[in-house]
Amino acid sequence: MKLRAIRRGAAANAKAGGGSLVRGAKAFVRVAVTVTAAVVAGLLAVAARTAEAGDGWLAVETEHFTVLTTGAAGPAENWARELEMFRIGLGKIMPANAAKLQPVAVVLFPNDAAFQPFKPVQNGRSAQVAGFFARADGVNAIGLSASRKAEETRRVIFHEATHWFSNALDEPLPVWLDEGTAEVYSTFHVTGEREFVVGEPPPDSVRLLRARGLPPLEALVNRPRDRLDLNGGEETARFYAEAWLFVHWLMFGEASPGTGAILHYREELRATGDPARAFAAAFGGNYGDVQQRLEDYMASGRYIRQKFTLAAGEVVRVSAARPVRPGEVEFALGALLLGAQGAPAALPYLQRAVALNPSESRRWSSLAFAQLRNHDDAGALQSLDRATAMGSPDALVWTNRAALRLASHGNGQGVLFSADGAVFAAAAADYRKALTLDPLCRAAYVGLAGVAAGAEPADARDVGRLRRGRELFPHDPMIRVGYACVRLATEPIAAERELQAVLRQKTLSPATRLIAEGALQGQRWTRLAAEIATQSAARNYAAVVQAIDAGLAAGFSEPNRRELVALRRQADQMRRIQDAVDGMNRGEIERARGLLQAVAAEGPATTEIRDETQRLLRECEARRPKARPRRR
Repeated sequence: MKLRAIRRGAAANAKAGGGSLVRGAKAFVRVAVTVTAAVVAGLLAVAARTAEAGDGWLAVETEHFTVLTTGAAGPAENWARELEMFRIGLGKIMPANAAKLQPVAVVLFPNDAAFQPFKPVQNGRSAQVAGFFARADGVNAIGLSASRKAEETRRVIFHEATHWFSNALDEPLPVWLDEGTAEVYSTFHVTGEREFVVGEPPPDSVRLLRARGLPPLEALVNRPRDRLDLNGGEETARFYAEAWLFVHWLMFGEASPGTGAILHYREELRATGDPARAFAAAFGGNYGDVQQRLEDYMASGRYIRQKFTLAAGEVVRVSAARPVRPGEVEFALGALLLGAQGAPAALPYLQRAVALNPSESRRWSSLAFAQLRNHDDAGALQSLDRATAMGSPDALVWTNRAALRLASHGNGQGVLFSADGAVFAAAAADYRKALTLDPLCRAAYVGLAGVAAGAEPADARDVGRLRRGRELFPHDPMIRVGYACVRLATEPIAAERELQAVLRQKTLSPATRLIAEGALQGQRWTRLAAEIATQSAARNYAAVVQAIDAGLAAGFSEPNRRELVALRRQADQMRRIQDAVDGMNRGEIERARGLLQAVAAEGPATTEIRDETQRLLRECEARRPKARPRRR
């Protein structure tokens, strides 16, 4: 007679995972945006008017920028050349992965009236801006009025263009370096056919720092990206200002350690993991020492403007003006609106762009992102399927397709359930594809973290992938949980400690909490199963009952508790049968008979126990002393 083995893994016979849709990255347009019904109606009318692509539109191209205009070709060529020179100049200080640089559409409107319907909307009215750079959902678009040349507009465009460029780096920049470089390059100016100048001090930043002083440099360089409030007030403004000053000093300051120190700092930080040590080694002093030098630099007021000249092999090629292609204008306008006013405004243009030219994956992916923002998940999945079938190079396309395909198994709170490991495996494959395309895609790391432990077959390389995610985004609880889960088999103690640390956080998503708690419960369950198997093999059923009682006291989910309670009943009956057999062997027949009768009365847990109980009762009856007949 054997004790039924406890099932390994979750007793609920289902796997839980976490996954969430990326319904649109933040659109980097520095004005508040609202969209009214009247605005949408007006845009639908404009969409109808722009449906004929050949309506006077021209296109001018460089390697990375396409400028569309209904005006003269000259201003479009100038903007295309300037933007491409900016890209080359930025590459001199931080070489990017050229394959990851996404194309940028620039719409050069002939005047402010033509630009008006596509501007960001603030309090129901178009914002009074001369231009903006919309970066959202893998779409990069610039809107400009040819009749205005506001300096603030140029600063915004070149600041955001720096982030467009830094997104193509193979490793993310520290937030102070990313924002500081963007501020330094925001004052980019072309001064000649092959010359440009960088380093003009932003007046507002200088005034703010002189008025309020420098915040602690240690806080600046150790500020994580996910703790930067882009909508903050003066604190955020001071962060940007000090980041500009520090990077400007490193790049151009006469007594600074130079731009090589930035690379040295990143290498030291990667090697040691000690920010203070890396800072001192790279910049020639501790935080206080360097802060004093930075304050001296600010007080001097001598901010060098650096002139650069293109090298002999650095050539900016601007194409001759050409007629626009089918859907090209609609797609660019839709991209602008997606960033500036949101999905309802963008959808008519993006749908028209796809209808005019359905063979470009980028158009399908942009349409999908607009549909996601508009909560049309079914339409978005169809568009994402079209984009992936065309081999989309956009990591968010694969990330969102995985999340949408999992959504049918969800509970509405980002928690996914399935008894089929293949469901998780299909999603994991999409997340891995996304990370191949973009090793910095946080959403893909979060998605993979939520499903990797449940995927069948498992991929041992997920440990390395999630380790990288943990390094890049150390404060993301889902990535921490996922990385711990895939290490439970090989590093159980460290992994369980990580899960316990995450669960001590006060604010966790339902998915993160469920997966962490389930993983720890699964570990307890596995250990309990092993203990039961060991004691059962030794026929030590009393120890089995004791182990189950300890497990019930520790706490399990309701399905697990039901299984344990049933198993405890079985083990306890086997323990009493074993006691009865021992009693029979010692000649304690009546005691053994009482134990067996109790098992029979409460109902044997299994057929095997029933048969064994009945057999032993018959044997007890046969071994009871026979009553002697009375003599008369």
